[in-house]
Amino acid sequence: MQEDYIEKVKAEEHDIVNSINNEISKKKVFLSTLVSLGFVAIILVAWILYSQNRDKELQNFSTLTSPTITPIELPSEQQDKSQIDTTNWQNYTNEEYGYSIRYPEEWNKTNADGEVVDEAILSKADVVRFVNNENNVLTIISVRNINSDISIEEYLDVNLGYQINEEDYKRVSINGTSVTKYTITEQLDANGLNSSAYFKVSPTHLVSLSSFYSNENDVMQSIFEGIVMSIAISN
Repeated sequence: MQEDYIEKVKAEEHDIVNSINNEISKKKVFLSTLVSLGFVAIILVAWILYSQNRDKELQNFSTLTSPTITPIELPSEQQDKSQIDTTNWQNYTNEEYGYSIRYPEEWNKTNADGEVVDEAILSKADVVRFVNNENNVLTIISVRNINSDISIEEYLDVNLGYQINEEDYKRVSINGTSVTKYTITEQLDANGLNSSAYFKVSPTHLVSLSSFYSNENDVMQSIFEGIVMSIAISN
């Protein structure tokens, strides 16, 4: 009986020891996990502080090294040519040939001889000229009854002797009207350029707009293009 009792006590002691060892193992695992999490937290906080400090240093460096840029107002001749105010431009309508254009209000309209004539006459004229105080001239020539089978390239080649450049000849839409447009800029003399735009606005109707201006007159180039793009066809 005594031996059985001793064996029972030993078994209980063994169970107690195993239980204690299990608890110790669990605590070791818990402590190890806790320590690992602590290290991760420390590293994370250190990285955040480092990043914040680095961003501040970069910002301070940028402030110190970035130059102060002072806006410079360009002279009028260097400004964007497309920024021409057309708000107060006037209208010219040719009732005979069925088109209209807009032009600068300070320009004067004349006939082919440079004479200011009655508005009713100008509204049916084949040739109309617009002149400003700087002697820049815009000439509009209307031609009707051309061969309906002839293209604008053929017309210009036969009547004006121009060698057509394909990139300058195109079908464009102006104010909702599809027209054939050909633009030429050529050197007339040492100080002047001539720009011309030709429109075949119907099978038998051609309109040309032509302007002469100095080589350096970029503003006049923009005015001419503005006039060209204002054409409206009523036929």
